[in-house]
Amino acid sequence: MQEHRFSAFLHQFPDLYRRPGLKPGRIQMKRDARKAPPAPVHLFPIFIVFSNQIAFLFSYSANSSSLAPTISYILNFVWLFIIPVAFGATASYAFQGMGKGITSFLLTMQREAILVIIFTFILGISLSLGVRGVYYGLVIGNAIGSAVGLLCIEIFISRLLKKANS
Repeated sequence: MQEHRFSAFLHQFPDLYRRPGLKPGRIQMKRDARKAPPAPVHLFPIFIVFSNQIAFLFSYSANSSSLAPTISYILNFVWLFIIPVAFGATASYAFQGMGKGITSFLLTMQREAILVIIFTFILGISLSLGVRGVYYGLVIGNAIGSAVGLLCIEIFISRLLKKANS
C-alpha cells in the first residue's frame, strides 16, 4: 500500500499528531481549540460603539440617508449573529473536507433555510414583533442550526477517532 505524501511528511514530526506512547497508526486529536474565543470577541464592541458611524458609511447619499437609524439599530445586535455563523460554517466546511458534501449541504439547509425561516416567521409575524422579530429570528435560527451542526461534527469526529484507535 502506497503511503500518501502528506502522511509521509507527518512521519518526520511524530509529536505533531501523535501522543507519545501511542501505538503507531493510532490518532489522537488535540482539543486546545476549545480554549480559544469562538470569534474575534474583542471586535464586537466596535459594532455597538461605532454603529452610527458604520451606518453612515452605508447611507451617506441623500437617497439612503433615511436608512441610517435602521442600519445602526441592526448593527447593535448583529454581532450576536457572527458567533454562531463561525461554528456553523466550520461544521459545514469540516464535512466538505472529509468528502461528506451531502451532509454539509443538509446542515447548511437546515440552518439557513429551515430554522432561520421558521424563527423569523414566528417572531416577526406570529408574535407581531415586526422587523425586530425578523432580526431576532435570524440570530436565534442560525444559533440553533449552528449548534446542531457543531453537535453533528463532534459526534462524527468522535466516532472517527474511536474507529481509528480500535
